[in-house]
Amino acid sequence: MTPENRKTADKLIKAIQDNIIFVAFQHKLIELSRLIGGVNEEKISKFSLISLYNVFFCLPEIEAHPERKIENHFQILMNIFNRKIQLYTFSQIINGDTEELAKSIHSEWQQIMREIIKNE
Repeated sequence: MTPENRKTADKLIKAIQDNIIFVAFQHKLIELSRLIGGVNEEKISKFSLISLYNVFFCLPEIEAHPERKIENHFQILMNIFNRKIQLYTFSQIINGDTEELAKSIHSEWQQIMREIIKNE
């Protein structure tokens, strides 16, 4: 991996890590809101993952290949992210190694992307 690719990967991993913590708090907020009489989950969910989305679409490999189905690539990342986050409770996320979880999400996404690009 070139230094530029490593820098890009690190940036995405950091955004994933930040969003792991954000989503954990978001889920806790929804849970708390339900306890006190209701919640507008749609409004709370809108704030989720904005920074991850912004980082993703600024990646050099995304900007370099506008012909690719980038929205699908982001959706693949989000599916992996959501699936892995569902495996943990709030306290497990807050007390766990979010960097390792972020790296795991990124690694799985990279593996899928390599297969997709290879088959294009």
